[in-house]
Amino acid sequence: MPLIPEGSRLSPMEPLLAGLWDSHSHPTLMDGWEEARGRAFASGLRGIVAVGIDLASSRAAILMAAEDPRVRATVGIHPHQASSLTPQTARELERLAERASGVGETGLDLYRLASPLEDQVRSFRIHLDLGWNLGLPVVIHVREAWRETFLALEEFREDRGGLPVLVFHCFSGGPEEAARSIGLGGFISFAGNLTYRRSEELRQVARRVPSERLLVETDSPYLPPEPHRGKQNEPAFLRLVAEALATARGEDPASVAALTGENASRLFRPRP
Repeated sequence: MPLIPEGSRLSPMEPLLAGLWDSHSHPTLMDGWEEARGRAFASGLRGIVAVGIDLASSRAAILMAAEDPRVRATVGIHPHQASSLTPQTARELERLAERASGVGETGLDLYRLASPLEDQVRSFRIHLDLGWNLGLPVVIHVREAWRETFLALEEFREDRGGLPVLVFHCFSGGPEEAARSIGLGGFISFAGNLTYRRSEELRQVARRVPSERLLVETDSPYLPPEPHRGKQNEPAFLRLVAEALATARGEDPASVAALTGENASRLFRPRP
């Protein structure tokens, strides 16, 4: 069975599957964002979640969502920048979160360790508190830090008596990590790496995720799907992720697009 069905090697201007939501994109990191946004929506994309990684990109995401109802914003400090999260920064992040549809990108990254683990855990906890207090989903980045991530989440749940809704973005774990993530009430979001030929274990994981916990994303400008590797990723390529997910699950691509789009639309609610 092909990873991407025949006829799916579309240019950005060819029709997308109806109802798709790109649940994780970084417009401020893209070259030619306005043109890319136009290609995506002209093709039929239903919505895009613009994800903040620092105060500047979080402010920009809020403005994008205010200007275009098809865009939803999340605000956060990426774990690479966790050491920059001062009390003043945290207060500004809280003010921005009151106008956002989600919190993050946050989480833990031990691959690059751009910020010390202690700072990453402290920042992660601040984001979890924001999501819990405001009733917003928290978008989580995990790279080579599953044990530490689950420990932080379990400690938070014990302290607060619960967890905010969690989104495990660009999921790259195995079956055990998926089961624990779902057991914590998490959503699993699949990105362009699902289309890669060496990602068979990830496709096996995708087969087992309950449909009500599924999301798709581009993580643009990163992780372009096949056959666009080596290029800048953009929301118009999301169809390829959705079709790879449908193929892995043995389901109809249109149904997967509609389902994941509805999940994203309900999860990242517009702010008044």
